[in-house]
Amino acid sequence: MNDFPPGYPPASGSPYPPPPDSGSSQPPGTQGSGYGPNPYGPPSTYPDGSYGSYGPYGPGAYPPQPHPPYGAYPARTNGFAVAALVFGIIGGLLFSVIFGIAALVQIRKRGEKGRGLAIAGLTISGLWALLIVTGVVIAAMTSAERDSSGAITESGSLSVADLRTGDCLDGVADGEVSYTISAKSCSEPHDAEVITQFDLPTGAWPGRDAVSDKATSGCEKRLARLLSDSPMVDRLSGFILYPPDAASWGKDRSVTCLAVDTNGGKLAEKVKR
Repeated sequence: MNDFPPGYPPASGSPYPPPPDSGSSQPPGTQGSGYGPNPYGPPSTYPDGSYGSYGPYGPGAYPPQPHPPYGAYPARTNGFAVAALVFGIIGGLLFSVIFGIAALVQIRKRGEKGRGLAIAGLTISGLWALLIVTGVVIAAMTSAERDSSGAITESGSLSVADLRTGDCLDGVADGEVSYTISAKSCSEPHDAEVITQFDLPTGAWPGRDAVSDKATSGCEKRLARLLSDSPMVDRLSGFILYPPDAASWGKDRSVTCLAVDTNGGKLAEKVKR
């Protein structure tokens, strides 16, 4: 008696029944399996005859790819960071500081690049500020000092625009004078002494030649009158400072009349008593 379920091989070891031949009347997809219909169905082909199957996006197509996650794209450089560096280099301290701070705040929030640029701009601005402060301190330490009456009591640098009547100075040589001169006490040897000052009439810039003529004639009359009783009058010559261009004329129309040694030597005392 055979106790095996139907389909199992007989106990005697007889092989399974042979598969049906190619001429079998089995439906397509079941030939050669011996176990029933092919659950996957017959293979498909593309329109060009190649093997494969159609997907929801067409033959051989890939489904759309998802966008990369946040941060996958390269971070851009913050514009304020670049501006901070540029203004720091050219000396725009205020703008450099403002843009540098704004850049650091935005970079921290947005994850942008440029933190090094912003820091560099702030650092350069700090160096500019230090240089300016150092210059101011040096200028203050080397500036000439005046007493309560306005007389110079200690030698030092002085702007030509800050000259006053009675000041003695060095820095006049070969008929030229720099914008910054060395003011000193008139009891020390000096190049020139300020005898008097006056302003030219208001109006549009008349031209260098016209200003020179007016300044020269004005100083000659005043120097002749003020130095007539000086014991050194025979060895003195006049030296005149006046606005050299339209820009200077717009700021200051003053003329400064100085007395210098005719032979280019030093004056050892005050010329005008």
